[in-house]
Amino acid sequence: MSTALADIPELQFADLVAAARARLPSLCPEWTDHGPADVGITLIELFAWLTEMIRYRTRRETEATTRAFLELLAGPEVSRHPDLALATRLALAELWTPFRAVTPADYEALATTQWPRSPEAAALARSPLLHRVRCLPERDLEGPDPLAHVPAHVSLVVLPADGLPVDEPLREALWRFYEPRRLLATRHHIVAPQYVEVRVDAGIYLDDDVSPATVRVRLHNALSRWFDPQRGGPDGDGWPFGGEVFISDLYGLLDGVDGVDFVADVLATSATPNRDLPAPADAPIGLRVHPHELVRLDLARSNLRLYEPTGASWKQVIE
Repeated sequence: MSTALADIPELQFADLVAAARARLPSLCPEWTDHGPADVGITLIELFAWLTEMIRYRTRRETEATTRAFLELLAGPEVSRHPDLALATRLALAELWTPFRAVTPADYEALATTQWPRSPEAAALARSPLLHRVRCLPERDLEGPDPLAHVPAHVSLVVLPADGLPVDEPLREALWRFYEPRRLLATRHHIVAPQYVEVRVDAGIYLDDDVSPATVRVRLHNALSRWFDPQRGGPDGDGWPFGGEVFISDLYGLLDGVDGVDFVADVLATSATPNRDLPAPADAPIGLRVHPHELVRLDLARSNLRLYEPTGASWKQVIE
């Protein structure tokens, strides 16, 4: 059964041609030949014929025509649903569901929205949830140089939720998930983040009448939480990929610990070479972290020197 669209007037061929000819003197005064032999008039008549035909067909489609379009959009399973209205909604929902991975934002969005409900994720014997994902275009993080510019490669650095490791089953499942979604010439890689060990040195000057052992535990907890990939960072949602370490942030973090009067001589170092961020005066202001990296606190090699007040001077706490 066909349906007519009543709120759009019928558009007749003769009326469309007459309306177009009437506008020619004002739009194009030099166009003076309005006879049927003129090529411009021929084009006007052609478009008028097409317009009349499209208007007539508008909303006069049959159920068979609608199902044919639905099959093109969503496949035969959707188009053959007995309820045509429901089939239409299913087809539209499928169109609106993101599928293709083209930009880095596409890769990251698919990992958080579509991946947890995918068949590849359901086949895993562990939780497939990902805490954070970073997509790096034109990078091959499985190659010899992770910082090299490699066209047609895309690397996805994944951090699973709940501190789970990036094991081989997870990497393979994610690779299969992205395989039909990638562009034809794109090669994708699923990798775990690399970690930069961070050591913190600082002089901690304590308030009066506090237990140095208690304050040391608080300092260790504050640093461990700050650098935690799941709960740390400035927003408390985990240290971000490529988030550089700034000494000024460590000053504020340590100074805010309960029982600390003030801090001095704060320094962040790493065993990884060439990571210092120099200031204009060549004094280090922090550590450089590459986009595929996270940080990990090396608490055993950190040196927090505690000082307690003794009259007008300070004495280092020896434990």
